Amino acid sequence: MTNVFISDFDIQNTFSPPKKEANFPGFYEVIKSGKIVVLNMNIAVYKNLSKLVAAYLKLDFQAEVLAQLSTGFIKPSAFICDEFHEYVTSTDSEFFAQSREAKCMNIVATQSYTSLLNSLKDQYAVKAIVQNLINKLWYRTDDTFTIEDAQKQIGKEDKTKTSKSISENAQETNYNYRPIKHKIIWVGNDPVRKGLIYCAKAATILKQKYTDLDFRIIGSIDNKYKDIAVFKDLNFIGTLTSSELKEEYRTAEAYVFPTLSEGFAGTVIEAASCGCPIITTECAGTDLEAFPAIYIPIQDVNAIVDSVTSILENSKYRDQLSLKTFQYSQALTPETYEKRLISIFKSI
Repeated sequence: MTNVFISDFDIQNTFSPPKKEANFPGFYEVIKSGKIVVLNMNIAVYKNLSKLVAAYLKLDFQAEVLAQLSTGFIKPSAFICDEFHEYVTSTDSEFFAQSREAKCMNIVATQSYTSLLNSLKDQYAVKAIVQNLINKLWYRTDDTFTIEDAQKQIGKEDKTKTSKSISENAQETNYNYRPIKHKIIWVGNDPVRKGLIYCAKAATILKQKYTDLDFRIIGSIDNKYKDIAVFKDLNFIGTLTSSELKEEYRTAEAYVFPTLSEGFAGTVIEAASCGCPIITTECAGTDLEAFPAIYIPIQDVNAIVDSVTSILENSKYRDQLSLKTFQYSQALTPETYEKRLISIFKSI
């Protein structure tokens, strides 16, 4: 596979020069100094070579980014790739899952999910990669695989609507919070990354004190979870329409969202716009200093129990938190979201 690097003089001279002529110091120095590395090869002319070079370059970059976790020195970085399906490897899902901790932003563009499948030949690997891409933008597509996945995440109804705010539900102008006693909700389609197991364990503990607790699970969740003993104290509702979901937010005493990793969780803003008190982790992508939520450590069942109890036992505290979250949501506009994205890019 690598014979081309020594059999072709031009390729050897470009990618394998004598040590004294090498001008690429390696990604450790590049990341440390905040420089940019660009690979620009004509894939039509150098199809196999460009894939080979890109794969090695990408894997070296990923290894160096994750190596920072053991050193204590973490320099923010970014991985940007167009035509990602040409350069994807099965290990990308693992990197995307861990790169947030290493402060690496991944921005990739691909023709469709099927194009990823054609490259990897492994549907489970493609699903793992897609799930670890936190925020997704879909443009017009005729690919069935892509359309079905998009529908699962945003719903067929919302697909044809025009949104002028951060999310379809994020700009409620009327405060209409009317909580039902001992009603708690979780919203999502990814039970692993969004911490459903910790909600399940917390629900079992909470039900010992609040026997009428209704811990409602909203979203497209595989039916197999309903048959697992640890999830027995959860009430699986399934997918809802936009109006039905708003009603769930307005009538819940709390939205528990113990996520392990997010870019910017739209459901948190949806809950806030309905005045629903929020219990989440520092990984939700919110402004930790400004956003009025109860923040808990990741994977901490006891913290969920304590936070839910504090709301169930103190309606005044619950209502104060509700009003604060609603008021915060009203300040969120496309302009403020745009400014935040710009500030994120400037910080890299």
